[in-house]
Amino acid sequence: MNNQIRPGALAIAGGGALILIASFIDWFVIFSAWENRIFGLVGLLLLLVAAILIAVPLIRMFAPQVSLPERVVGFTLNQLMLALGFAVFVFGFSWMFADGSEFGCILAWIGGAVAVAGAFLEDKAGAAPVSGGPARPF
Repeated sequence: MNNQIRPGALAIAGGGALILIASFIDWFVIFSAWENRIFGLVGLLLLLVAAILIAVPLIRMFAPQVSLPERVVGFTLNQLMLALGFAVFVFGFSWMFADGSEFGCILAWIGGAVAVAGAFLEDKAGAAPVSGGPARPF
């Protein structure tokens, strides 16, 4: 991988940063993602997802000498980041319609959507033809 700054990678890292910030902001009127027994687990999962979404693109861009695996559990890293971003998007978006939802829910689903868009861009950029020209028809 080259150390060129790519928009998809920046979007993934930015979405991860939004998810990280959202985990500390109130999700409902009475608590954030860390302030309840069950939400402590949700907060840890959001922290893990945010760390992955921030670290992987930054390592790819600024530390190309670090060897990352091509596949994790049968998925490419771009597919894994797309799935993690989509999970946060669905989670935050579905809870946004609950009574008493706050800005943390909105920020989480926006971060998930940004990460999904970035992962999609990265996946498509990796599938581009090597020659730089248009793809040849069959």
